[in-house]
Amino acid sequence: MTDIESKDHYSIELEKQKAEHDKMMREADERKMEVRRTIAKLRRQFKKLLEKNQELPSHLQLQRKVYHSCVICVYVRILFDVFPLLLHKKLAQKKQTHV
Repeated sequence: MTDIESKDHYSIELEKQKAEHDKMMREADERKMEVRRTIAKLRRQFKKLLEKNQELPSHLQLQRKVYHSCVICVYVRILFDVFPLLLHKKLAQKKQTHV
């Protein structure tokens, strides 16, 4: 079997590399969407909590400072829980392709 030498065609190796790159890009897009869905879900939950807080009598409501610390906690949770899992998954996939 001979490789195609024409400049108008991909070589077999380049075709494999392109297919692998396309696969990695699709997987990265899927991971991004997963993170976006998680963030959207957390935002909806947070909005519901804000609404419930507004329904409480004023002396029982949480102050705005508490909300900001809650938002920071959510983002820290995402950074330390979600992203490392995604990174670990990506590194494992790269390791499999190089073995």
